[in-house]
Amino acid sequence: FERSSRQVRLTAEGEDLLRRSRDALVVVEALRDRAHSLGGGRVGILRVGGTPQILESVLSPFLSRYRRAHPGIEVQLVESGALRILRLVEEGKIQVGIAVHPVPEPVHWRTLFPTRILAVIPPSSRLARRRTVGLGDLATESLLLLQSTFATRQILHSAFQVARIHPHIALESSDPHCLLTLADAGHGVAVVPSTLLLPRGLRVAPIVDENVSLGFWTVVCWDSRRFLPRHGQRFAVELVEHMRRGYPGKQFDRIAPPVRGIDGAGLP
Repeated sequence: FERSSRQVRLTAEGEDLLRRSRDALVVVEALRDRAHSLGGGRVGILRVGGTPQILESVLSPFLSRYRRAHPGIEVQLVESGALRILRLVEEGKIQVGIAVHPVPEPVHWRTLFPTRILAVIPPSSRLARRRTVGLGDLATESLLLLQSTFATRQILHSAFQVARIHPHIALESSDPHCLLTLADAGHGVAVVPSTLLLPRGLRVAPIVDENVSLGFWTVVCWDSRRFLPRHGQRFAVELVEHMRRGYPGKQFDRIAPPVRGIDGAGLP
C-alpha cells in the first residue's frame, strides 16, 4: 500500500495481486460448482435473477412446473433491475440471469422472447381506439414513464432523441402498476414493457416507429468464465423451450410489426 496523511491506496504491485486473487477466486468457485454437479445434476442450488416483472410473468409460472420435475434443485430468486442483472451474473452473485440484449462478453445467452414497449391509453384519449401508436403520436400527450434506470425508459428516450421529439413527462415512477392506475384514471399515457401483467379492460397498444415495434429482446444468460452446473444448463434449456409455447405480450404479435431481431447463441 501507498500511505499518505490523507489516504491509503494500492501500489501497482498491489493492484496486480488483487486482480490475480480475483481470478483465483473464479477458478475456486468453478471447481466447487463442478464438484456439486458430479451427482448428475439431480441435486443442487441455482441462483436466478430477474426484474420484478420477469419474476411475476415469466419465472413464477415456469418454476411451478420446473420444481415438480426437479424437486432436488433449490432455485433461489434474486430481484434486480434488468441492467443490474448482467452485473450480478458477471460478479458471480447469480448463476443465471434473465436480462436485456445486448449482453457483454464473456456472458453467453439464449434468446427467450421479444419485449414490446406499450402505451396504456386513457379511455378519453384520441388514441383510445388505436391498435398501435406511432412514436409521433406521443409528442402531444402527457406521459407517465418509468424512471431512467429501466431499460424501457432508456430505449424510449433514445427513440425520442432520434426523432427529435421533446415529450411532456407528467410523472416518473419506479412502480409500473402505479402508472397503469393513473393512465386508467385519465391522467396520461403510461409507457410500460409487455412483460408487465396487464389487468383486463385497459386500452393498450404497442408503440411503433418506422414499421418496427419499439422494444428489446429478453434473454437468459450466464457467465462463460464460470462453470455452469448441469442443472443450470438444464434450467436454461427448459426455460427457452417453455417460452416457445408462449410469452408475455405474445398477443401483440398479431397486430403489430416485429421488434428488431437478433441472432441467438448456443448453450455450453
